[in-house]
Amino acid sequence: MQQSNIIEKIKIRTLYLFVFLLCFQKLRLFNSPYLNFTWVGYFSYFFANLLTIKKSFALDKDILKYLIPISIYWCLVVIMNYINYEPDTELIYAEIRQELMGIALLWMMLNHIKNNVDLHKKLLYYFIFSIATLVFLYVIGIQVSYSDEGRISILGINSNEIALWSGIAILILINELVNIKNTKNIFLNNKISIVLLIIFLFFIIAKTGSRGGLISFSFGYIVYFIAVNKTLKTKLIILIISTFIGVIGINLIINSSVMKNRIDTQKQDQSLGGRMPIWETTIDMINENPLFGVGPGKYEMRFREKGGFVNTHNEYLTILVYTGFLGLLNILVFFFQLLKGIIKSKNKMYSPLMYSLFLMYIIYLTNAGGSLPALTTWFLFGIIATHGNISRFKKKPQRYNVTNYNKPNIII
Repeated sequence: MQQSNIIEKIKIRTLYLFVFLLCFQKLRLFNSPYLNFTWVGYFSYFFANLLTIKKSFALDKDILKYLIPISIYWCLVVIMNYINYEPDTELIYAEIRQELMGIALLWMMLNHIKNNVDLHKKLLYYFIFSIATLVFLYVIGIQVSYSDEGRISILGINSNEIALWSGIAILILINELVNIKNTKNIFLNNKISIVLLIIFLFFIIAKTGSRGGLISFSFGYIVYFIAVNKTLKTKLIILIISTFIGVIGINLIINSSVMKNRIDTQKQDQSLGGRMPIWETTIDMINENPLFGVGPGKYEMRFREKGGFVNTHNEYLTILVYTGFLGLLNILVFFFQLLKGIIKSKNKMYSPLMYSLFLMYIIYLTNAGGSLPALTTWFLFGIIATHGNISRFKKKPQRYNVTNYNKPNIII
């Protein structure tokens, strides 16, 4: 019993470590892409789960409903890659491996966090701590760089990723503000600190100049406000406060020099920032085999012939060109299971946040390429899926009076 408790503590702590290191994927040990800080956190958690392999990789219907469609998609990627084998491909095998490890992460999280509401909530806090560390690094000017357009990068992280993560963090913080009476966490009890961090995160989004990040966050927040289960009076208070913060934040973003320059440039650019030629070539490849796709290797080589590999800047097009409509169907089934899980979850306090994160991410995928191999994607999928698997809670004992003078009051 004592040994199992120690192993469980190791699993929890390595999971916390992994989540905190999610934003440090560009920091590497020995200059190895698989020894960056995020992957070190991942492998720590993975090997900890091997200590309880039967429990960590157990299967039941609640897990299979997520794993089956996403695993079929991954198998289609592998099959189509070998049907249209290209011996000179390099990058695509890294994507395939990373997606497999992402599926393993989802599997482990589903088993580990099942019905553990407290652990589920703490993972969101650790993600906030990770983003807050990036904000702190920006404030003190460590590892901050600027592109030719003036867009910021912190620790070498892509501007669009920073904007996405900041938007996710803002939604988590807003949810904690709304439900602040229900938490004993010292950090989250400080409303002023939360509001200040939200303002800083809006500022970070402005400095990234990411239109996709801003749009996906805006839709995410609208869904959150619609879904939040509060009285009309409380919703009005939330609306007034969030409108005040939102107007300041969005004005800050839209009127920032970075965003203004990007919008002005976009008006003169008929290629949507170079995306149109990529999309046209990708669609031509999809038309070669719309049902099964042409595989990732052929896609990589087609663009190498044009001068260099580029992603599609639209993950749905990536899915279609890799695996066709059959692959897209399985991805949509997976998304449906995530949404169905949110609807059926007993954890209604966090359901509005899950709705908003879900919508935010599926919108973001329309403007992002190479997102499916990212561990942040699978962590987010894991958070939403484990929320959907929460079916019971530990209820506090309630005191009832027993109308029998020969018996004292008892706790049931």
